[in-house]
Amino acid sequence: MTQQEFLALGRRITDNQLPYKVVNRATIKYIGRVDDLSETEYLGRNVFSVQGTNVLATDFVAEALDKYTGFSKDQQAFIAKATGEEGVRDFRNYLAAASSIANPTKVALVAHPESKTIVNVIPVEEELITSENFFDFAEIFMDHNNLTPTAYEIGGNASAGIILHMGSNTPDIRAFAPGEETLINSYVLKWNLGQIQLNRYYERLICANGMIEKISIPRAKITVLDDKSIRGILSIPQDTRMLSRSYGKFADMARTAMNTRASLSELHCVSKTLDRFAVGEESSNNIAPYEEELNFYLNSGYGLHGFKPREALASMKVWELFNRVTKYASHTTDWTENDNRRTMLQGEAVEFLCRPRDIKTYVDAFAS
Repeated sequence: MTQQEFLALGRRITDNQLPYKVVNRATIKYIGRVDDLSETEYLGRNVFSVQGTNVLATDFVAEALDKYTGFSKDQQAFIAKATGEEGVRDFRNYLAAASSIANPTKVALVAHPESKTIVNVIPVEEELITSENFFDFAEIFMDHNNLTPTAYEIGGNASAGIILHMGSNTPDIRAFAPGEETLINSYVLKWNLGQIQLNRYYERLICANGMIEKISIPRAKITVLDDKSIRGILSIPQDTRMLSRSYGKFADMARTAMNTRASLSELHCVSKTLDRFAVGEESSNNIAPYEEELNFYLNSGYGLHGFKPREALASMKVWELFNRVTKYASHTTDWTENDNRRTMLQGEAVEFLCRPRDIKTYVDAFAS
């Protein structure tokens, strides 16, 4: 991506930004569902009152608002069975009101102008960060840290934010195992109307598989563009000791994964993750064949006496499973080049890699 392409991207994102409004969470009240509407992409079936005006919202928005208040689907099903839709409505509004009193919050409601439907809701902890603000900040961030824009990803529309990839003009390449040279000092900025998050991007040179590592320190996430927040996040790429510590942890987990068989439970975990990212069934089964391997155990006589998937070996090592996920996220043609699921799935893969491994004592139906 050239500098001109970066500037053009900023203009395009700003021009395509859907209209939004920042409101207090307490002003949003659930009215009910409208289930006799025709199916369209943006037409919501949930009716909310926002500052006294009734609006339609998608199921995604309704579920996001429920997550903020801790209203689970199991709770909804239980209450709906006991008291009907009115009970769900009243309890949803009770939780929202209680949550707003305990933790007053603001959200940006993003609307689709043609259907006049709320299609996204974004928490705003401190101040709204516009797309113009973000691209101005990103330019300062890259100049300060000798970085160059290399790629970008977006969601279904500009309201979902943008992911900006940046490469260093002084690449740092290290190997955690023979033949595993990895570029470790690239970065990713993730923006939406409520925040900017900095993550680290690793790339294995042998296969160009990308891997996203979350930078788990408070100053890697900013919710207001004040001097203190900007200075804090600007300094992160220059902290070479932090980079070495982070990469060292990743390298240790990678080596462990190379020498550790995955469990059926871990295979199931990856399979469910792929489902959440709407990976096609054929691709998902090729990456993480959980049902196939579970059935192999059951057909081999396991499963009748306290069979535990966490203690059952899958046919592959953790490293192979991890690489299957990052290969798909990096190179699949099922998604467009700029689909933000690529970076998000790369991040999920690294989180999976860095978890404590399941296998301590185990059974192995594949041994024979």
